[in-house]
Amino acid sequence: MDPAPAPATPTALAALERALADVARILADRATVDDLARRSGFDLPAASWALLEYLDGHGPMPVSAVAACHGVDVSSVTPRIKRLERDGLISRRREPRDARIHLIHITDRGRHALDSVHAARRDLLDTAIAELDPTHVGIAAGVLELIAGRLSTTRRRIDAQSPGGASPHPLGLGPEDDPRDLPPTSAEAGRARRPGDRSESIPT
Repeated sequence: MDPAPAPATPTALAALERALADVARILADRATVDDLARRSGFDLPAASWALLEYLDGHGPMPVSAVAACHGVDVSSVTPRIKRLERDGLISRRREPRDARIHLIHITDRGRHALDSVHAARRDLLDTAIAELDPTHVGIAAGVLELIAGRLSTTRRRIDAQSPGGASPHPLGLGPEDDPRDLPPTSAEAGRARRPGDRSESIPT
């Protein structure tokens, strides 16, 4: 068995933290956001992009689950959902097994918007890394992917240990819900999707 790698030095860890913070700050900067909107043709706040990404990765879900996934109340996420629906990026459909239930779906236009903004970000990154060794870029991408995955795992562990016991299910499951009837969790993204079966209608 190979020995465990030595931990990162404080200097390397500090440099990594600063670099990640700088990248996050630049991507969230108003000028960068405006540039991405111009390149992609879609001008949405970061929270709306995150909502579309989640729906695209996890499949249809009730508005209560969308709110739970983002750690906000239904009343807080409703205006965002309404705007995305007006823009044709998401739609509400009745659950075939229960007409009282509405599920939020990402539309083809919503997926096109995601594709467009991802392409715009790639163009921006391509300019930034134009003079870098492609091998180094590949290594950096792999390392960042690992870091993102481990940070996600750490966050779930912290949530589960939060005061009051286990944290709520990310899709808003209650004790009466069957997990098999709801969309997959992030660990199951990319597998076959199944629609959820608990919802609350979006107020009109």
